Amino acid sequence: MKTLSATLVALLTYPTLLFAQASPSDKITETYHYSMDPAHIYESQRLIAVNTIVGSKIAAVEHVTVDLHIAGDVSALNGDYVANLFHGTNFASLLNRVGKQQSMPYGYPDNGLNITLDDDAPNGDIHAYRKTLFGDDSKPIDVMYETLLTGTWAPDGRITTFATKTSDPRLNMLSVFNGSKPNGNWVLTVDDMDVGGVGVLVSWSITITGQAAAPKPLPQLSISREQTDGVEFLRFSVTGSEPNSSYTLQTTSDFKTWVNEFPNVSLATKGTEFTFRIPASLLGSNKILRLVKL
Repeated sequence: MKTLSATLVALLTYPTLLFAQASPSDKITETYHYSMDPAHIYESQRLIAVNTIVGSKIAAVEHVTVDLHIAGDVSALNGDYVANLFHGTNFASLLNRVGKQQSMPYGYPDNGLNITLDDDAPNGDIHAYRKTLFGDDSKPIDVMYETLLTGTWAPDGRITTFATKTSDPRLNMLSVFNGSKPNGNWVLTVDDMDVGGVGVLVSWSITITGQAAAPKPLPQLSISREQTDGVEFLRFSVTGSEPNSSYTLQTTSDFKTWVNEFPNVSLATKGTEFTFRIPASLLGSNKILRLVKL
């Protein structure tokens, strides 16, 4: 009986996985920019912008921040806006008529903002940003009302509509999304709650931090020899495969050029395990063999 002299290397390759996978213990951050043309914010007409996330490498949300840029004419006032972010069954209140209180029933009349919203922002509550910046709710950012609010602020978090004031409970912060899966639709809504002026949603984005999702375990391939009626065969056994996967055999002698030497050896799996065999004599000598997932 002729002994097979080929070198057997059990390799199961996935051509699309060309990057190093993060360890499940790693914390990673992903930012998703919403591509759009500037959209007008009209009174009594809700603006809806959807940012769909697909293929996130994060297992579950641990922290979310939102970048939000709203501009407009001089009569489009920050105190007019109610902005919410929805994902799954939860929503966060980003803006809720900032500055609105008994002494300022229409909110702050500053014009526009280009900000980051973060529950942990050192500036604190955006609803009272004038108080934080100037110690005075009546003092504008700019007496000409041409300068946008900037910086990093904690979202409003309040969900009361007409009685919004600084003492209202802040229950709907960005932390409502913690523990959720990142993939899916993130929906931003902006309402102009007062007459006069037209705002513009210039841009917005979401930044998500969380633990890296555990990579799927790779299927295991083993190769053994066996004889039937004096003919030596190679038996390939794969465990842990995804159902309905297709494989083919390739050979090489230099690890550079792989050849589909057995184009008729292709198998589509129905379950997670399968075996098949080929005559050992087909391999020849000094060949390296791999099974490739198509």
